[in-house]
Amino acid sequence: MRSSRGLCFLAALALVTLCALFVLPTTDAQAELIGAAPYKLKVDCPAKHLTEENFEHDTQASGGMTSGNWLILFVPSSDAATTDRYSQQVVDEITSFDSFVRLSTEVLSTYQVLPAYVLCDESPALCARFSVEKSSAKLIILSARRMYPHPEKHIRSVTDMELFVSVFRRMESRAVPPPLPGMTIWRQLILLLGGAIGIALVWSFAPRRMTAPLPPSLSSTHVKMD
Repeated sequence: MRSSRGLCFLAALALVTLCALFVLPTTDAQAELIGAAPYKLKVDCPAKHLTEENFEHDTQASGGMTSGNWLILFVPSSDAATTDRYSQQVVDEITSFDSFVRLSTEVLSTYQVLPAYVLCDESPALCARFSVEKSSAKLIILSARRMYPHPEKHIRSVTDMELFVSVFRRMESRAVPPPLPGMTIWRQLILLLGGAIGIALVWSFAPRRMTAPLPPSLSSTHVKMD
């Protein structure tokens, strides 16, 4: 009897140990993933922080002439960090950009390039305008109303960025995408709802006007004619 109880106790202890060994690596992996987000640059990053409020004012991207040459890193939304691979890739891209801005000041000055970044978490409409993917950062240069995308999806090193800045004028470019309509979805829904209510009110009053009694003058005229 005692031996069977001892065997049950040992079996339960072994089961608990195996569960603990299985849970610990999973917890570490989750902590590594969570630690990689949210994606943000350092507070003291020398690059200009662009948002939906100041993007057009500072860059004049959709105006008559872009105000200088802008090297812009679009940092994807943190909610896209669904796997460790994506998280680590974005973190590496952010780190490379931050190092480039700090170490390559001479290159930026020589080619008259202004570094900046956009956080998709706070400027989703701006990132939608420039078709930023959810799994990786996007690096572009805006110059003279043209957009020059970085040729590689993955921003590998400071050297790659220096080469990109120095030869971007010889690369393929495209027109800067126009700003998205300023009207939000909620505003559109409110307008649609208001229009529906207005139409309903018009239709509700229309039958009453059609069935309203005739004025006394018209009623008497109608009787005399009979």
